[in-house]
Amino acid sequence: MAKVVIAADPIGVMRYGDVSSLTADEADCMLDALQTLAIIDPYFRSKDWDSHTAAGLMIPNLRSKIETAITSTATNDHLRSLLIEGLKDTPLACELGDTLESVIFSTDHFPRERKAAAEALIPHRNRTFWLRAITTLHDQGTEDSVRLARWVIEKIECNVGDELLAATLLAEIGVTICPLPRIQKSRISTTRHFGSIVGALPVERLINVLNLLSDHAQLLKASDWQNGNDLSELISLLIVRAIDEKLILTGDAASLWAWLEILEHTSTYHRSAKKLLQER
Repeated sequence: MAKVVIAADPIGVMRYGDVSSLTADEADCMLDALQTLAIIDPYFRSKDWDSHTAAGLMIPNLRSKIETAITSTATNDHLRSLLIEGLKDTPLACELGDTLESVIFSTDHFPRERKAAAEALIPHRNRTFWLRAITTLHDQGTEDSVRLARWVIEKIECNVGDELLAATLLAEIGVTICPLPRIQKSRISTTRHFGSIVGALPVERLINVLNLLSDHAQLLKASDWQNGNDLSELISLLIVRAIDEKLILTGDAASLWAWLEILEHTSTYHRSAKKLLQER
């Protein structure tokens, strides 16, 4: 009855069954059933994104079908994301490396798909590739691409040059890259967190990155309070860590106050930032 059950409720089988035990014929049936489900219910993952995996479908027999499904943006995006996420930690991810690359750099794919493609591909590409990838994503100049570039930097433990790191962070914040044309009349607020990347940055690079970011603070307009807040938060976290690592001592007071002056002129965040620094 396996095929009958799979055809009737493929997500139920994935959620409560063991997809890794399917035969090649049953896995093929599962993929067909998912494609049918995507037509009937295009948002079939909307209420349950993470409780099931398609890793059991990542077998050589289905390579062609999977490649076709994840490459085209004409297919259902919930199905694409399910399949791309399923490639992580499977041999098929290496075999479909070129396909995953195309998804990463495709601005027509959704952010979740691009991130999942990058995560699946990370073990199969070297640092040289990822440096080029980060540069390419940065140069695409879209919010999604730049955010993905920052995520990749975190995943490879900040193993990039200080200039590329700073350029990516400034672009994500919106200091150096502003997507055109502006279609929306009202701006969408984005919450960003920089604790992970600041924590991953090697100690010996803190001051140089701090200086590179501070040098660009003058590009912000006084009215641009959100970007100013983000930049101030990032600079504050770097300063705090530099103090904790004893890179900033009493003899460095002039530099410290120069950085604090930047906080005061770039955001409404400077009071809480100064309070945080004073506690240190």
